[in-house]
Amino acid sequence: MERKYHICFLLISCILAGCANKNDIYQIISDKWEKQNENAIVFDFSESMGFEWDTMHVYSGKCSLEDINKDLGFNFNDWIDTGEYTIFTKGDKVVYSQAWYSVDYDSKTGVVFDTLDDKLKFNRNDAKFKVTKQGETFILQHLSFQKTK
Repeated sequence: MERKYHICFLLISCILAGCANKNDIYQIISDKWEKQNENAIVFDFSESMGFEWDTMHVYSGKCSLEDINKDLGFNFNDWIDTGEYTIFTKGDKVVYSQAWYSVDYDSKTGVVFDTLDDKLKFNRNDAKFKVTKQGETFILQHLSFQKTK
């Protein structure tokens, strides 16, 4: 009987490992970072995400679900009160979203969009960011913000 539980646990673990999110933004940036030997890289979301999308939305932790729904123009159903959200849409449908908890630069792993704005929106042609790394945190600064500084 105990052997059945071990086999079942092993099977479930394998299934969950196979379902690992291939679109995890941190992992995609990390993979690209490891291939470079630079202090900063340019990351283009239009070339990096494994799905079709036309708009990328970034919401700070200050945005409520109501703010997000109003901005999107439809109800976002996967909302959890965490921190930042990155939401990719195609037309009026969410095709991928990822939430980010607040990040302590020195001790956490994560992605931070370097902006003072609560909401950002980018089309495929404009979703390019300068990426730097502090500890295990990737800091993304939109290239248009970079040009003005």
